[in-house]
Amino acid sequence: DNLLIERILLLVRNVLHVPADPCEEKKVDDDASVHDRVLWALHMSGFDDLVKFIACAQSEQQWSMHVLEIISLMFRDQTPEALVSAGHARSTEEKQRDSQELEALREEEHAEKRSRNLQRGTRHSRFGGSYVVQGLKAIGDKDVIYHQNLNNFKNYTHDLGKAVRRVPRRNRRAQECKDRRRSALNVRLFLREFCVDFLENCYNRLMYLVKENLIREQTQQHDETYYLWALSFFMAFNRGNGFRADLVSETMSIRAFHFIERNITNYYEMMLTDRKEATSWSRRMHLALKAYQELLLTVNEM
Repeated sequence: DNLLIERILLLVRNVLHVPADPCEEKKVDDDASVHDRVLWALHMSGFDDLVKFIACAQSEQQWSMHVLEIISLMFRDQTPEALVSAGHARSTEEKQRDSQELEALREEEHAEKRSRNLQRGTRHSRFGGSYVVQGLKAIGDKDVIYHQNLNNFKNYTHDLGKAVRRVPRRNRRAQECKDRRRSALNVRLFLREFCVDFLENCYNRLMYLVKENLIREQTQQHDETYYLWALSFFMAFNRGNGFRADLVSETMSIRAFHFIERNITNYYEMMLTDRKEATSWSRRMHLALKAYQELLLTVNEM
C-alpha cells in the first residue's frame, strides 16, 4: 500500500510539474489554461481533500515532503493577493487599472501597425540618401552619418552591425517571467478555499514535520526551497485574509527564524564559491529572503 501511495503522489507531482507554454496556449486572463484544467480535474475528483487529509493525519506523516511539493506546484501560477481577492467585488480602481492596461496595449498595437505601414513602401529606393545626426557623436567626435532609411532610425545604436559578444553563462542575468496571467475564477475560488482549510487544519503540523525532516537531513538535496516557498506564500495569504497569528504559530518560532537565517548565509556563501551554479543559488537565496521578509511583515502585523 505504501508503494502504491508513493507512486500515486509522484505521478500527480510529475503531472503538475509540466511547465506551461504561454506562446502555445495563447490564453488570456480569466481563461482556463492547461494547468488550470488539471487543477480543476484534481478538485472534481476530490484529490485536494485527500492531500489535506494526508497533511494532517498522524499515520501519514512520512508523505509530508511529497504533499508540500504537490501543494507548491498547485499554486505555481498564483499569488496570495490574487487568491485573497477572489470572489470579492472588484473596486473602481481595479476596473480603471484594467481599462488603462487594455488601452495601452491597443495603442501599442496601433503604433506597431503604423510603423509597419511606413516601412512598407510602394517602390524600393536605392537612393535613400545620407543624414547627419546632430548631437550623436561618432568615434572622431564628429556627428554620426546615417546611411539608411529614417523609419529605422529609432532602433539605431553604435553596436549596429557588430558581432554580439557572448556572455559566459555564469555571468548572465537570471531570466524572470514578469507576465502574470490570472487563472479562471472557479480555479481561484477553490484554491482560496483550499488555502483557508489548509491554514486552519494542516499548516502548523505539516510545516513542523517538514522542518524536522530538513534538520535531520532525511530529505533530498535542496528540498528546503519548498519549505521556504510555503512559509512565504501561506503567511502572506494569512495576512491578507483576516490575520490570525495562531494559524501560523509554527513558523513564527525562534527556530524558524534561525533556520531561514542559516539558509540565507549558506546560499550567499555558495553564490561566491560555486560560480558555475551562481544563478541557481541566487534563486534559492531569493526564496529565503522572501520568507524572511514575510516573517518580519507578520511580526509587524502582530
